[in-house]
Amino acid sequence: MRITKHDHAYLTLEKRGETLVIDPGVFAADVSDLSDVVGVVITHEHADHWTPDHLQAIAA
Repeated sequence: MRITKHDHAYLTLEKRGETLVIDPGVFAADVSDLSDVVGVVITHEHADHWTPDHLQAIAA
């Protein structure tokens, strides 16, 4: 398993080619380059932990 700490609260966990994204908030850099995302965890509802734009980019 690979755990990567990105900007602010944004983390990714990668295992066996699958990625779990945690708190892709407003301080997260470009999230559109993620692949094989199987889920997104949002720990609480603040813009620094999620934004609609980032969730749409991850879903795309």
